[in-house]
Amino acid sequence: LLDQRAMSRHVPLEPLKYEGALEFVEKRPFTMLGAVGTPVVGALLYKNLKSGLADSAGGKLSVVLMHTRVVGQFSVLALLVGAMIMSGNGPQSFAKAHREKIAEQKLIDEEILRRQSKKADSAAAAAAAAGGSK
Repeated sequence: LLDQRAMSRHVPLEPLKYEGALEFVEKRPFTMLGAVGTPVVGALLYKNLKSGLADSAGGKLSVVLMHTRVVGQFSVLALLVGAMIMSGNGPQSFAKAHREKIAEQKLIDEEILRRQSKKADSAAAAAAAAGGSK
């Protein structure tokens, strides 16, 4: 009964679908930072120019550019901190850690199944012994 409860709480892990992409991002965080950060800052500049920020600032482009630079720096800094946290595992990649979890989970599954078959075998032997003694 205990093993059945443990088995029901046990949720199997699936292999990662985008394992190659995760490894690429982990090996080249600054490439990804540039690939994501540049369009973000470009979109901020476009939004600021279209929203009329230049009109409210007295028509000065320098004010719009400074505003975009400050907000863009914050967003790129947030992306950089996220990349640093993501690569904080050191040499161990996310995909490798996930594969290790899957392997560990398979060992747990095998152990649970081994215990259940052992119990079933001992129950069958006890039933045969009780039936044979009559």
